[in-house]
Amino acid sequence: MAHAQVEDIVALPVYKRLGNFPEGGHPSLFDAEHKGIERMLRSLTQRLESLSPNDPSLRRRIVVNLDRYMLFRHLIEHHTLREQNIFYPLLDEKVDADEKERIKEALQNAMPPDFVR
Repeated sequence: MAHAQVEDIVALPVYKRLGNFPEGGHPSLFDAEHKGIERMLRSLTQRLESLSPNDPSLRRRIVVNLDRYMLFRHLIEHHTLREQNIFYPLLDEKVDADEKERIKEALQNAMPPDFVR
């Protein structure tokens, strides 16, 4: 979520200034996706934390939640593709080098120390 927060605070305001957004690239979509990702992540975390190895219905509860985990995965993949195909290319094309460097640095600083690419 640190990545999304930096995008919201640093990159999205720059993106909004560009205007003339392509289909599927309106800033409100990126904002809504970030909020949806955060809600789903909170929900999935609560569900995971509520599981107990001593629960006799543990296997059933895991199976019931698999659909939710897959939905979350698809949301993340879809959002990442939208960023890779629209958001970042538009920033790269229309933003000056200093602003791009500021965005890049902010995103890198948001990565956890143990993040592996």
